Amino acid sequence: MTNEAHNITWNSTGTIPNVKLTYSYDNFVTSTTIVASVVNTNTYSWTVPDPGINNIPKSAKVRVEDTRDSTVNSDQLLSISIITTSRGTFAIF
Repeated sequence: MTNEAHNITWNSTGTIPNVKLTYSYDNFVTSTTIVASVVNTNTYSWTVPDPGINNIPKSAKVRVEDTRDSTVNSDQLLSISIITTSRGTFAIF
């Protein structure tokens, strides 16, 4: 469901002390910051926002990047489909 917490998880190698997480509905032509900097524990609890009735259905991608070097990233990490039914808005991971 949207507006509920879901864990984003990733694997990292090397020394990446902090990461930035963003999501995008248009393959990162534009993006929205989830968190600008968080300690890299390879997981983050994210409350998936409801994109609003005008934006349904949507498919989103999440990107995790090194805060020191934005070229160190993965935007293939997580794809999310957001759909609305008569029972509510759902995020499908």
